[in-house]
Amino acid sequence: MQAIYDQMWNSFVCAMDEGNYVLDPWLNKLAEDDRRGITALAYLEPHNSSLTSNIGEFLRCVRALEPDQYYHPLRELHITVLSIISCVSGFTLNDIDSQAYVDIFLDVVKQHQQPIEIEFRGITASPSCLLLQGFTKDNTLDELRRNLRLAYQASGLRTSIDSRYKIVTAHSSCVRFCRPLRNPQSLLALCQQWRTTYFGSLNVSEIELVFNNWYQNLSITQVLAKQSIFK
Repeated sequence: MQAIYDQMWNSFVCAMDEGNYVLDPWLNKLAEDDRRGITALAYLEPHNSSLTSNIGEFLRCVRALEPDQYYHPLRELHITVLSIISCVSGFTLNDIDSQAYVDIFLDVVKQHQQPIEIEFRGITASPSCLLLQGFTKDNTLDELRRNLRLAYQASGLRTSIDSRYKIVTAHSSCVRFCRPLRNPQSLLALCQQWRTTYFGSLNVSEIELVFNNWYQNLSITQVLAKQSIFK
């Protein structure tokens, strides 16, 4: 995972140096954004208050430099287990048999008998956002993802799994750029200070299947199913 995070970091450094960072236009008109999808995910906040407290301190430092950007609320921070249907404009639950997706999700997650432990250590970034680096201690998250992939792909149901990229990390996006940065070099210097900071660990105890928008806003998210896993 570190190699992937390092590659992202290098692209961020270049973007800050050259001023070619990327702004998300939808964040300034969220009410018009009708992109929706289906995702299996796990939230950070319910599991470890010290973890989210440490993350909150980092976000406060960034906000002091760049108050105009989009900051994911702490209670919305999550790791994506698998994107079943990537967000697309106009998609609604009426377009699918949502119970069929729930049945597969529950069947796979119920069979998962290994704990998933994730350590959040340091931050990385891309030209468009800042992310928390998550590291799994073993291959249990990979196994759950593989089993979900296989089950949904064999079902014949509508999916777009891995259509954007094959998710292999355990990152959590926390800041997105939506307005011109006030001082890219100061932001880069701050991020460098937090590059290897230990935030805490997460013992995932529950996975959710949700109908969501691009940013996983809880005001829009509809929970389709929840399933506890081995702890």
